[in-house]
Amino acid sequence: MDLGTSGLRALLLTENGGVIGSAERTYSTEHKHPGWSEQNPADWITALEETVRELRSSHPEFTSLGAVGVAGHMHGATLLDSLGEVIRPFQCAGRLSPNA
Repeated sequence: MDLGTSGLRALLLTENGGVIGSAERTYSTEHKHPGWSEQNPADWITALEETVRELRSSHPEFTSLGAVGVAGHMHGATLLDSLGEVIRPFQCAGRLSPNA
């Protein structure tokens, strides 16, 4: 899984790294103030659930995973409350600004 700045991509690979299947979902970035770029972390979870569901549906013969690789955002914090709920949107790097 690759949690990127504009979307999430999930790959289903063989033991040797060959691509069996892929699925991708995009999510929005809000620009409420100059220089601000924010995303809703709940959109990341939705994208993850949808891509995994798509891969499982299109490849029902694969019933278990041997490993999971994850890549994601850097230099930012996703703040959660005591129940694990998102407190506020994630502030992205300034390069996502429409003026960048």
